[in-house]
Amino acid sequence: MTILAVVGVYLVVVMIPGPIFVFVVHTASTTSRRAAFAAAVGITAGTVVLATAAVLDARGILGHSTVLDRLLRIVCGLYLGYLGIKLWKSTRKPADVATDELTMPSRRFFWRGVVATVTNPKALLLLGGLFATLVPGGVSLGFRGVIVVAIAVATLCWHAALAMTFSTGLIQRAYGRMQTKLDIIAGTLFVGLGTGIALS
Repeated sequence: MTILAVVGVYLVVVMIPGPIFVFVVHTASTTSRRAAFAAAVGITAGTVVLATAAVLDARGILGHSTVLDRLLRIVCGLYLGYLGIKLWKSTRKPADVATDELTMPSRRFFWRGVVATVTNPKALLLLGGLFATLVPGGVSLGFRGVIVVAIAVATLCWHAALAMTFSTGLIQRAYGRMQTKLDIIAGTLFVGLGTGIALS
């Protein structure tokens, strides 16, 4: 019952569109299904790192270290801003240059997913909050490990579903017709979210 409660609340929050959602949707719509799945696996790996940190009470460390918390927010904000500016620049490049991401190895998207996740302070606070409020204090470390695995499976399923949906030919063709405008919008979202996180 505890596992279902944690995973249920986690999924509700994760499904709310944010920087990770935009990252997966954009990757799936503009590159390939393989790249989008690699990004989903990277996000899952990053989530496992954060969930493990939450199990080890990293949330408590962050809560007592304003310098570390502030640094993490700045790094996250800068990275999202970098992605947004990169999208803006891609709209001004020739088509053959703007599509370079199509030839990138999948591992590049995997690591982008990892970095985007582990530099997100809100994700660590969310996972730490879930363990603090929904998992009884007397629960064994082994059972907490099972919860981490359950969260990882839920993360992979959700983001893989996004990758599958938005990498279909129909959506990619529709995106291609409006790519410049959508890239500007996505870039603006990344820069806005990055600025908000860095200044929060």
